[in-house]
Amino acid sequence: MRRGVWLDAGRAGGRAPGGASWERGASWERGASWERGASRERGGSGTMRPHAHRAEPGGAVELVRRIAAPPETVFSYFVDPEKYSRWQGVGAELDPRPGGLFRVTMTNRSGRVASGVFLEVEPPKRVVFTWGWEGIESLPPGVSTVEVVLEGDGDGTVVRLRHSGLPSDTSCQFHAWGWNLTLDRLMVAGEGGDPGPYPHADF
Repeated sequence: MRRGVWLDAGRAGGRAPGGASWERGASWERGASWERGASRERGGSGTMRPHAHRAEPGGAVELVRRIAAPPETVFSYFVDPEKYSRWQGVGAELDPRPGGLFRVTMTNRSGRVASGVFLEVEPPKRVVFTWGWEGIESLPPGVSTVEVVLEGDGDGTVVRLRHSGLPSDTSCQFHAWGWNLTLDRLMVAGEGGDPGPYPHADF
């Protein structure tokens, strides 16, 4: 059974590029540091998962994973609030239909929230939603777009995620770092494992 990912990328855990800090209420451009010690996610066998992302011109990043689960299973982790919060954030409010709410609480103490609306929902192949940060002027809700395409691959699924409309290179680096971390957690959850507590829950 093939697992893992493609391309080349940096570390998913640890310090965010540009040193973002939810604790101080700053955007990623301001240079404060995330709390250190966020570990890279591990697979069920305890081996590190490889990462994949690339930055694109025009404020976009693309990431690819292969998950050893069918598209129907993987799709459910993008539209079911309980399943979504297993791999990203500490809670999710999802209404997976065009115009429906997309809202994910990322941290407990500082209450950082990513929100937008669903634009397209095509089970089990594709989901598109807008994305921004409540209270962050440089990237408010609805400004950027996340497109997820799921392709069946034997007994697994290739996940292609593209996040476009990001305002700067630093923002691209920050979001690539965050998506790398959380997609690794999705790999574990989607394959029936336990990714553990969200590493930034207590910020």
